[in-house]
Amino acid sequence: MAAVADPVPLSWAGELACNVTQARATYELSVGELHRRYPWRQRQACDEPVLPEHRCNDPVPNTWTKLPNPNLREDPDEPPF
Repeated sequence: MAAVADPVPLSWAGELACNVTQARATYELSVGELHRRYPWRQRQACDEPVLPEHRCNDPVPNTWTKLPNPNLREDPDEPPF
């Protein structure tokens, strides 16, 4: 089965909101493959990125997205420079 997902990782709360408010499917990205997240698997947060089903002209709200880890900086001020 083919799946089309937006390349925006969701937070756990965002995943639940995606399912409840828009009945939009979510997919776990694991080893380059998309696996559908069924309700019984949504009872806890996923360690892998979770992506929402794509819908044309219906962007994912920013409040649903997973925030990047502030401790991971691309240009750290610490040696080695």
